[in-house]
Amino acid sequence: MITDQLILQFGYIGLFIISAVAASIVPLSNEILVIAMPPLGFNPWIVGLVATFGNLAGALTMYWLGVKGVDFVVQRYKVKKERLDQAEAWFKKWGAPALLLAGLPIIGDPICLAAGATHMSMPKFLAWTFVGKGWRYIIILGASESILGYFGW
Repeated sequence: MITDQLILQFGYIGLFIISAVAASIVPLSNEILVIAMPPLGFNPWIVGLVATFGNLAGALTMYWLGVKGVDFVVQRYKVKKERLDQAEAWFKKWGAPALLLAGLPIIGDPICLAAGATHMSMPKFLAWTFVGKGWRYIIILGASESILGYFGW
C-alpha cells in the first residue's frame, strides 16, 4: 500500500512535520499517522513523543501569532474581534491550566493563540502545552493499541 510506503520512508521526521502543521492554523490531522505507525514497527513511545513535540512546535506558531499578529488573524481568517476578545477573557479567567485543553480539536489552537495574545511567559506556555498535547497521544495510542490488539493486529 502506498500509505505504508510513505510512512516507512518519512518515518518520525514526517510525523513531526505533519504534527507541527496540524497544530498550526492549517486544518490537518495527524491521528491516522499516529495510529498507523506502531503496527508498522515504529516504537509507540517515540511516536507519542515525536507527535507531541511536533504539535508543540505548531502550537508555538499559534502562540507567536497571538503575540505578534492578532490583527492579521482577525483580518485574514475572518475571526470576529468579539470572539477573540471572548477567548482572551476566558483565558485570563482560567490562566495557564487552560492549556491542558490544547490537545483538543477545534479549541486547542485558539487557546494557544490566546496564550500568546495575553503574553504568557514562554516557559510556562511550553510546559503547560506539552502536557496538554501529550495526554492526547497517550489516549490515542492506548486506545488504538487496545482496539487493534482486540482484532489481532
